[in-house]
Amino acid sequence: MNLASIVRLFALAAIWGASFLFTRIGAPVLGPIILIEYRVGLAAAFLMLVAFFLHKPLNAKLHWQHYLMLGIFNGALPFLLFGFAAQTLTASALCILNATSPIWGAVIATR
Repeated sequence: MNLASIVRLFALAAIWGASFLFTRIGAPVLGPIILIEYRVGLAAAFLMLVAFFLHKPLNAKLHWQHYLMLGIFNGALPFLLFGFAAQTLTASALCILNATSPIWGAVIATR
């Protein structure tokens, strides 16, 4: 692993960890529902901009059900639950709980 890859890895870790810190700070102030609404809305707007600049059609009229289900179960619901948990847990506990996601996915997939 070269130095540039290590720097990218640490930058990604800092950005990922900071999101839980900001959730911990923002959830008691704004409330978890509004905070996560802004977070998911900004992410959706950013992804639409990326698709626009890369000239990738989203075909929203055709795939709206897929986008809705993916957005709810893969984005909004987990972040909303983390927002409610952030009112009482520390940011480090939130990070640890999020790190167990692949384990829980494997457990659920075996059932």
